[in-house]
Amino acid sequence: MSKRKPTYEELEVRLAEVEEALSLQSAITANMAEGVCLIRERDGTIVYANPTFEKMFGYGAGEITGKHVSVINAPTEKSPEEKVKEIDKIGVWRGEVYNVKKEGTPFWCNASISTFNHPKYGRVWVTVNTDISKRKQAEEAFRLTEDIYRRAIASADAVPYQLHYVSNSYEYMGEGIVQLTGYTAEEMNPTL
Repeated sequence: MSKRKPTYEELEVRLAEVEEALSLQSAITANMAEGVCLIRERDGTIVYANPTFEKMFGYGAGEITGKHVSVINAPTEKSPEEKVKEIDKIGVWRGEVYNVKKEGTPFWCNASISTFNHPKYGRVWVTVNTDISKRKQAEEAFRLTEDIYRRAIASADAVPYQLHYVSNSYEYMGEGIVQLTGYTAEEMNPTL
């Protein structure tokens, strides 16, 4: 039995449905807060970047398309080839990556990279990037502040003091408190 061929009107309806779905997907990708790009696996060429990705990396509309992915990778201890092996092994890679903007400024992104077979480009890596530079700067500032704070407290061990949170668990006890009470930090707060 042969299957009935669709009529011209049925094909027009189906085409309109497909165009509507593609238009919706395109609008979603264009308006995402994350930067998205497709990289052709066989040669490392960026074949698509959404507007957020272009802006994140300092490129104009369509300017990054056709460039090798190496233009956005800042040097790190793990080579791009090592990341590729991880992606090939498990199909997905997630983590923090050090990137570089068009004008040369390095910055951190949280990235998710997966693979799929694209009908036009063949096997591609889909990368979804979120700029985490501000978070990394805040973490470093906190770490430096905490380090300075702890060194200042450690140098004042002759004075009895204790630091605690609202839950009354002691975060840190100076040597003066230990000498005054005879209790160690662990005895006063077994969760330390």
